[in-house]
Amino acid sequence: MDVDPSVLSWPYWVRSPTGAAHLGAASLALALGPFLFARKKGDPVHRILGALFAIAMLGVNASALSMYAMSGGFNMFHALAILSLAALMPAIVMIQLYKRSHKGEHLATHAECMAWAYYGVAGAGFAQAVSRGAAPEIGSNAAWLIIFAFFAATWLWMRGFVRRLRAHASDINRSSASHSR
Repeated sequence: MDVDPSVLSWPYWVRSPTGAAHLGAASLALALGPFLFARKKGDPVHRILGALFAIAMLGVNASALSMYAMSGGFNMFHALAILSLAALMPAIVMIQLYKRSHKGEHLATHAECMAWAYYGVAGAGFAQAVSRGAAPEIGSNAAWLIIFAFFAATWLWMRGFVRRLRAHASDINRSSASHSR
């Protein structure tokens, strides 16, 4: 099977300055996510990287919601951007509430929402790569089947990951509460 060389070109994937900003912000968010999940939470580096992640995610979603040239209107990717914002905004609010109250539930909700926000950008990136990159070669039905399988499989994994994040946030909260007594 020969791959159409245009699929490997910059103009195929990025058709405007907004598209370039979208790709750049998405790439930054995708790169930062694993560092944020793997490293110690709450230290200055985590806060700086977390702020950069949140800014990148806001850029991804704002640019996604402003691009209609390829689809001609509102589509699945615009809906995913709205869902991503629905995860990101509470995460930002919850960390601010946690800083004021030190309630474990705020920290746990922050961690959970950030995980879902990252899942959204990773899933949207995967869906873009398959629907635009692979679909011309494998057909749109096969591409949608792959996308569906990805989301079904990773959704189950994410639920377990989020439970572990919540437990970790609760442990952090219990540990900090016992040290403050």
